[in-house]
Amino acid sequence: MPPRSTRTPPPVWGAAQDGPDRWTVTQRLDGNSPGNTIDLRYDFTLDGGQISRLVIAP
Repeated sequence: MPPRSTRTPPPVWGAAQDGPDRWTVTQRLDGNSPGNTIDLRYDFTLDGGQISRLVIAP
């Protein structure tokens, strides 16, 4: 059986408020899988203090 891929989430790279209820957070993940490193962007919208929309994309 091949070894399992592991990724260790590091601290958040950055966060920006895109509007009164919209945020973008960026993060880099490093691991031992093909491609090894990926930069992710989390775009989310808050509604009443809770996440009502979340998009995760490279």
